Amino acid sequence: MKEKKQKNPKKKKSASEATTTQVVSKQNNTKQKKIRSKETVKPKLEKVMAKIDEKIKNPVKNLQLKNLIKIDAMTDQQVSLDSYNVVFYAPKDIYLDQLNLIDNRLIYADKSLATYIQNDKMEIKARKLQEINSRKQQLLIELEVLKNG
Repeated sequence: MKEKKQKNPKKKKSASEATTTQVVSKQNNTKQKKIRSKETVKPKLEKVMAKIDEKIKNPVKNLQLKNLIKIDAMTDQQVSLDSYNVVFYAPKDIYLDQLNLIDNRLIYADKSLATYIQNDKMEIKARKLQEINSRKQQLLIELEVLKNG
């Protein structure tokens, strides 16, 4: 089959004209489909953008809507990355011939959190305040007993 192509390099197509289909060999079929889909998407997008300009006068909302529509148009045409079943990172064990180094020494054998807290200045002060408060409560209770007794 021979390819038939129509060329009009100087004429611009308006947004209202329908795109013409062309007879193409099977080798270039996928390429031609991509070109045709781009040709049909662009006029639709231009029509939608023109409608937004007509109806929405607030420039901030206008830009927001246009950006949303453009993002949707871009993502509709993209292929999902899930379709590629390629391993991103192939694991490789490079540390197989290592020596087993373990240090079993007890560096802080005589130290623990409990011994550290017992010698802490803030803990000593808090303990003394707690003892004073408990002694105060006992004395107040004894006074109440003596008054009522």
